[in-house]
Amino acid sequence: MKIKSSNNSHRREKLENLLFEEITLIVDELTDDRVAGNVLVRSVNLTPDFSYVRIYVSAMDSEVDRESMLEGLEHAKGHIRAELAGRLNMKKIPELGFVYDSTEEIARRLESIAKEIREENNSK
Repeated sequence: MKIKSSNNSHRREKLENLLFEEITLIVDELTDDRVAGNVLVRSVNLTPDFSYVRIYVSAMDSEVDRESMLEGLEHAKGHIRAELAGRLNMKKIPELGFVYDSTEEIARRLESIAKEIREENNSK
């Protein structure tokens, strides 16, 4: 049983990498003003049954309206799935879900706070 599980895990990892590459290319080709040139695909997470893929995205420009960007991606879901169907040899293309990944923004904020604390401590 463990062998089957690790094979499934390995297959899932390969599919996630493939989905990441293809979704990144497809999103880069979108022309909707809400997403064109603004979306950075950070990672993808495929469910163990391969039926759903969560796509973590962030904005390249800090001025981009996150909600509008996510609405644009939601609007393009059908197109993205159709493109994936044409590019990938999969029996069933998973459902897509987009999540805004604010990890980098949080890291920048924490670094800024840490810098302020260091400067404050150095000036004492």
